[in-house]
Amino acid sequence: MCWTSRQQLLACLLLAAGPLLGTAGDRGGQHFIQGTAEGWRKRAIYQVLTDRLDAPKLQYAEGGDATACNVSKLSYCGGTFASVEARLDYIRGMNFGAVWISPTVVNAPGGYHGYWPVDLYSTNSNFGTMKDLQRLLGTAYSQGLWVMADVVLNHVGYGDILHGYNPFYKDEHFHNCSILKAEGVGCSDTCSIPSVPILSPGASGPNQADASEASWRVQWDCQLAGLRDLDQSAPGVRAESLHWLDWYQAQFGFQGMRIDAMGHVNASFWPDAIASSRVFALGEVWHNALVSEVARYAGAIRHTAGGPAPAAAAATSLSAAGSSPSQPYSFMDMTMAFALRNVFGMEQGPQFQSCRQISSVIAQYRSVSIDQGILGRFIDNHDITRFQTLLVDNGLPNSRLTSALAFIMLAEGIPIVYYGTEARLEGKAEYDGNRQVLSQTRDLNEVAKDSNGVYLYIKKLNWYRFKQELWSASFVELSFQQQDAATLNSTFAFKRTSGDDVYLVVVLCNDAARRTVTLPGLQPGRDLCDIELLSCFKVTDAGVLSITLEGNGAPVVLVDPAFLRSNEFFSRPKEGAWKGNSFLSVGGMFLSLAGAVVSGFLIRSAWLRIRVVSFFRRVSQHVRKLSSVGAAPYCDSDPEQGGEGGPLSKAGPGRASPGLATVLENKDGSSGRGLPVKLRSVRVGSGELRRSPGTSSVCFKPPSMTSALINGSPFLSPAGNDISPFGGDGQAVGPEWMRPLRMRSIGPPRTSTNAVGIPSLDQFKRGFKVLPDMVLHVTLEYTVPHMGFTTALTYGGLGKMVDVFIRCSTVPIAVVAPMYAPFYDSIARERLPETDPLLSFSVRVGGESEWVDVFMTTDADHSENVRCYMFLLQSRIFRDRTRGSIYQHLSEEEQLTFLSVFNQSASIVINTFRFQSVQFHDYHGVLSLMYLSEAAKPSVMYVAHNADYNGAWALGSPGRERYLYSMFNLPINRDTRMSLEHQGNFDMLRSLTRHLQLRQGGMGVVGVSPRYAERAAHKFSQFWRLPKNVVKGVLNGVDDKPEGFDGITDALLAAKAQAKAQLQASCHLLVGQQYQLFVFLGRLTHQKGGDLVAAAAKVVLAANDLVQFAVGGPIGDSWGAEARELLKEVAAAHPGRVWNGAGQYVSGAAKDRLVLAADFCLCPSRFEPCGLVDIEFGWQGALMVGHNCGGLGKMPGFYFRAELDNIQDMAHRLELAIYEALEASPSQRRAMVVDAINKDFSPQLMVGCYNQIWREIHSAVKAAKAKESEGRRMSDDEAAFYKEDWLVDNKPFDAAAPPPPQARWYTNLSTALLILMQVIMQIPSIYTMIFYLQTSQPTGLISFSDQPVRLGMTGFYIYFTLYAAGAILWQAIAFFMSPRSYIRLACLTFLASVLAAYWAVFVPWWTQYGYLLTSVCAAAWAPLIGFILLERKNRFSVSQWGPALMGFTDATRYLVLFLAFLALYLGIAKTQEGDFTIDARVYQGGAMALLVLATWLLMWFSDVCGSGLLSAHYTHFRLRLRSQLGLLLLHRRAWLAVTAMVALDSFCISFNTSYVYQMPDGQTLLFKYVCLMFATGAVAMAAVAALLSVRLGQVRSLGIMRGLALLPGLLAVQAALLTYGRARWPDPAHNVLVVAAVVPAMGVVRMHITGLLQLHTLPSRETLSLAQSAQIFAGSVCIALGGLVGFAVNSGCGRGCSPVGFPAGPAGFTLSGGCRGCGWPFVLLVSVFEALRLALGVLMLWLHKHENIAVP
Repeated sequence: MCWTSRQQLLACLLLAAGPLLGTAGDRGGQHFIQGTAEGWRKRAIYQVLTDRLDAPKLQYAEGGDATACNVSKLSYCGGTFASVEARLDYIRGMNFGAVWISPTVVNAPGGYHGYWPVDLYSTNSNFGTMKDLQRLLGTAYSQGLWVMADVVLNHVGYGDILHGYNPFYKDEHFHNCSILKAEGVGCSDTCSIPSVPILSPGASGPNQADASEASWRVQWDCQLAGLRDLDQSAPGVRAESLHWLDWYQAQFGFQGMRIDAMGHVNASFWPDAIASSRVFALGEVWHNALVSEVARYAGAIRHTAGGPAPAAAAATSLSAAGSSPSQPYSFMDMTMAFALRNVFGMEQGPQFQSCRQISSVIAQYRSVSIDQGILGRFIDNHDITRFQTLLVDNGLPNSRLTSALAFIMLAEGIPIVYYGTEARLEGKAEYDGNRQVLSQTRDLNEVAKDSNGVYLYIKKLNWYRFKQELWSASFVELSFQQQDAATLNSTFAFKRTSGDDVYLVVVLCNDAARRTVTLPGLQPGRDLCDIELLSCFKVTDAGVLSITLEGNGAPVVLVDPAFLRSNEFFSRPKEGAWKGNSFLSVGGMFLSLAGAVVSGFLIRSAWLRIRVVSFFRRVSQHVRKLSSVGAAPYCDSDPEQGGEGGPLSKAGPGRASPGLATVLENKDGSSGRGLPVKLRSVRVGSGELRRSPGTSSVCFKPPSMTSALINGSPFLSPAGNDISPFGGDGQAVGPEWMRPLRMRSIGPPRTSTNAVGIPSLDQFKRGFKVLPDMVLHVTLEYTVPHMGFTTALTYGGLGKMVDVFIRCSTVPIAVVAPMYAPFYDSIARERLPETDPLLSFSVRVGGESEWVDVFMTTDADHSENVRCYMFLLQSRIFRDRTRGSIYQHLSEEEQLTFLSVFNQSASIVINTFRFQSVQFHDYHGVLSLMYLSEAAKPSVMYVAHNADYNGAWALGSPGRERYLYSMFNLPINRDTRMSLEHQGNFDMLRSLTRHLQLRQGGMGVVGVSPRYAERAAHKFSQFWRLPKNVVKGVLNGVDDKPEGFDGITDALLAAKAQAKAQLQASCHLLVGQQYQLFVFLGRLTHQKGGDLVAAAAKVVLAANDLVQFAVGGPIGDSWGAEARELLKEVAAAHPGRVWNGAGQYVSGAAKDRLVLAADFCLCPSRFEPCGLVDIEFGWQGALMVGHNCGGLGKMPGFYFRAELDNIQDMAHRLELAIYEALEASPSQRRAMVVDAINKDFSPQLMVGCYNQIWREIHSAVKAAKAKESEGRRMSDDEAAFYKEDWLVDNKPFDAAAPPPPQARWYTNLSTALLILMQVIMQIPSIYTMIFYLQTSQPTGLISFSDQPVRLGMTGFYIYFTLYAAGAILWQAIAFFMSPRSYIRLACLTFLASVLAAYWAVFVPWWTQYGYLLTSVCAAAWAPLIGFILLERKNRFSVSQWGPALMGFTDATRYLVLFLAFLALYLGIAKTQEGDFTIDARVYQGGAMALLVLATWLLMWFSDVCGSGLLSAHYTHFRLRLRSQLGLLLLHRRAWLAVTAMVALDSFCISFNTSYVYQMPDGQTLLFKYVCLMFATGAVAMAAVAALLSVRLGQVRSLGIMRGLALLPGLLAVQAALLTYGRARWPDPAHNVLVVAAVVPAMGVVRMHITGLLQLHTLPSRETLSLAQSAQIFAGSVCIALGGLVGFAVNSGCGRGCSPVGFPAGPAGFTLSGGCRGCGWPFVLLVSVFEALRLALGVLMLWLHKHENIAVP
């Protein structure tokens, strides 16, 4: 593979790593494990209504409360899958292991709860999308939470089944009520299930023992609450239901299923249905809430599955069925729920609150052998009144809720808690009062923080349940020694045991009286502790325990002291926690960013290499040419006359400028910074520059004597200065090729067939001179008043405004513009004299030449009277165009040719006469700036008459790019691309805006009205790079107000009536003044809104018989063509009321008559920069009807505003405006007409505004030049420094001179400080990382054994990922700053890191943000390695002293790290729960010390360095990326091999360290291990550095370094010691650890020595710094990957061994510890990496011999 391919592969891999990491946690449902009955035994379930847990955006029902969701109106409140996902941390905080969500399918209207299904195959859009649901499951699973789906297969929702129901929509899918009645099934009159009162446990009733088939059919076949009941016996229903269950599980991968109304479905359906779902199911079986009914239904299911008959249910165990892999199911325990509600909530009254009910239910379940361990136990849900409401209504203490919870949590069964119970939410079942939005009624943050609340109590109960594995413990009901009725009725106690070991004892009481109870049958001498009071009781030797109950209804839970945890353990907030897979996304983002940066460097380097080669190649070519070609000589003879042109050997007065000769020499016609116009010949006055045929020489052909006599003497300026580029001695002036060309004088009239005569000023005495304030206007439309061309050269408003400038400017101006067809008609030829052109030249367009002549004319014969100089361009491209075809082009090529010729010609005029101020009217001429040299570029103003047309052509492909650049005769390079390409287009305006940015501070864009200027600045992206508020707006001035009408007079009214009658007669309209005439005059284009006029006319004419429309103007686009066709239809439908002049250019008398005749002028432009037609009509007494946008709205009228470019909408708004105009009263209209006639738009005011803007532009130009000059100026001290530095290397050696001064003490001190800075920069981040990991430990939270290892969620992953990204970031910053500035920035960064670390100790919520900040800032030390060598330039042998210096630096780093970790280790304190904490005083003390050090460093390097601490090298020598990257790539093989070796070492060290972390008590061991490794590493590196400093080490330096770099198998030996050494030493914490920690110390030495070998290979400190950053990045990423892979491999290897749980990050997970029998994969993997490293080391040594900088 070639080098470039390897670069691209590396970049692609890095870029690909980001998205992979970012999506690692977003898995599809099919990848999730299937929840089994055994898995569900371990978990407690939190039930939520998806719509009501959290509703960020409430939806209110009609008449609902304005501040909360009205739950009684069946309205959706806005809860979604995303809002549930956002609250998973809240749920997880109570130690729940599963979430039960609402049914997810589409429901009938009002089915916010999910139990009215309509479309089973679609997701309820009110909750979110299918992807949202999948993301919820993925996030929950990643946090260790299972999700239970709620499925409804008994019925469908209310509504018409023929509309939208899927897949059940046919009558045969449902039970037929008539058939049921005929068969005698006891349904109600409405075919519903008859309501039967719920009986308390132990009570009797008419249906209690009714086991007949008829009673079953009532439950199975009748309708539940009037919902259409599915007939599962129908083949289509059964098959489709099973298919849907299989599809549903495949799509989402739920771990469990809750079956709604299970008992109302024929039991024979469920075995296959549960098998299709492939997960554990909890069924809802009400059946009067009787155990016998549940057992009977379970027996029916088993009988269907091949078990015994239903009659034998009492003798059959549900446990067998429930735990069977093929039928994992159980039921919601309705019986126990109502028993607990009676006992503790007194739901059915005081007579039913005896605690004996609990014993009765337990006994009933045991009598039918139902496994209570998998029953769903709850106290309230969405169908019944909330438990807290029972307490409030019955005046009972709140503590009874905790008693009920203690039973369902700690007794047998799967606990289920309804959302809001933890917040003591109230609500009755009536009108859905028990379904409030939790987040709207309670502050969930406060609920979670309440140390005395139910939330914390549930968290405790779940923790004790999980930690003591109560799901596998026996349940034993305890008796009391007191056998009185009061005690037996009010008290219930039980214990959970395993053999003789008692896990816990629970005593429940619902009596208000204080009493002492005595519990026999406990283990003698055992201590049991109260989890709330934290007080302990001892069981007597007789096995009796006495407990005093306070009478408040609170439960007493006693546990073994070994499991007892403090309240602080459960209540300490997890401030440092992160949500979801955010770290994965962060890591992926930074890896992608790193890939992008690497790709940018690689692309940049390849571009540089190409550019450098190309540059030197061009330089050599130019040197050869300039050495052989001098100035342009005379031509000996005219080649065209048969002579042979050749260069003369001597200079003469006709010599051309060397710059021009150079340009003509270029084969591609490019002039570099000058004009890249290929000139075959250029006329200079009456002489001519020519290329000699067949040669590369340029010669000057002087004019003939006849020509000189005819045309007169050379043209002089009024000041008498010759403006020719040739001085008095004939020498060329200046190096620029395009010096002002020598102009020929304009002689008397003479015959010429190639030019059109133009009158000029006095050609014999006066000449043209560019005055300081003169502005050149570059335009395509204009007027020549003194020649009679007033409208023939104008097409629209642009030409009129140029005419205003020509006539009203206060200073002389110049205009450059094309010559159109009117100049060539017979009338013009007859009345105009003829003369030769002022300039003649050819320009290149697409490889072809186009000849251009430039003529000049003025408005006066004497220069003192001239106000306007006209430079007119003659070319075949222009001469056939009329005013109507100026902007019309038959093809793109024609348009490009037109603009190319115009811009190149304009540039020659600008350059020749050195215009300093140029005003571009629209985009047509702005590209002329590209042909000018930097010195010739003027100040410019761009007047946006209509910026929506801005000259942009799509590039698309390389061929297209070459075509466009060729058409404009421009080279393709970086500068032209930056100046011309914008958003994938070749954009002419881009050249303008870049000029404004670079030379004018962004000033120079003017809109023709204030509102249009604002619109242009916001709409057009070309202007977005300009500073704010620099786009000015100046309203156009108009001075052609008709004379004779001063106000509204009878004469005006009579004239308008006469004109209207004449127009009606001539246009075949119905004649009469009663008709209101609406006139549209202008181009029929999309912009002008001609199509809107046609659409509105169709409606208005049909509605009003006294309206007429007149439309005139040329067709400009397809919208105009469509408008013409529509107007034809309208005219045919309304004869005599429409004049369709679409397609006709109305001008002259016809236009005047039309304007005067109009009652109203239509101006519905979609956008209008200024608008002149409204002024014309308004001054003639017509009122405006149009769109109030841009420049419109300035004349009185009736306007509309439109927000959308929609033809129907805008046409309708125009219609309304017309109706408003028609409804206006005569007096109102007369007042508006008077106002319109009196409007004044002063041209003088407009010109004054433009003059003011020009003054601002000139000031901006001066400021930009001053800034540029300041940037180029080298300061005095910098110049002195480089002079002295040059002398050091170049002056002759003087033996008599005194020796150079020795380095001052502070020079060594500064180096020592820089080394210290490198060392300590990482300390704040390490402190913050450990503090973050400590504070983010999940206190009191549990994790489940089957939770997967969450790669990327560990703290060190974040640290090293951000650290790696920071290395690239800081290295990039260092390349743009001087070393001194960067050192100050590094000090500031260190100070910020310390403050962030210090703040985190006192402000816990800041911990995670400080962690991110310090992780990124930790790598700020990386560029400092290049600064240490600054002062040793040319006096310092890197090979001699570099290894020792760097070795001591590394030794110091490890010493400081050892001290930091030692301080942390000494502050470790073991807690009761087996975790560790570090005393906060350690952080405070360490942070305070670092804060003092950071402040001292900042003061030292900020103030003292100004007085000489850091020498001038730190100010003037910088890291140079552009010049050094090529060198780095040249020596790429050696340092890339070193980088690979460093990466492998980093990976293996981290991999081995992860094994230590997973040992028993691994967190404490890890601190010992790291401290030992840093200590031994510091000693080893210091020893090596000392060895390399002495003579023996220096003599054998290279051999020692190569030997250390190639030390084989170190980390494999360490892996073997860690894995197998534990069996040899009894105390691995002190024996194996010491031995294993010494080995990586040598590995650290090996890794650093490998890096130091680069000092002999890399040629400069810049390349060393770059390589260092690359290795930091690679090493940091590999450290993160090594730890992650180590966790995965070690945990996989350790399965089957004794589990060792440890928390990692905010969620925590459980891994298996190392075991002797499964360590070989661990050792094998490290050995493979060691072998690979050895191979790379051999390769590196071989490369080192060949790439060593000392090798000749």
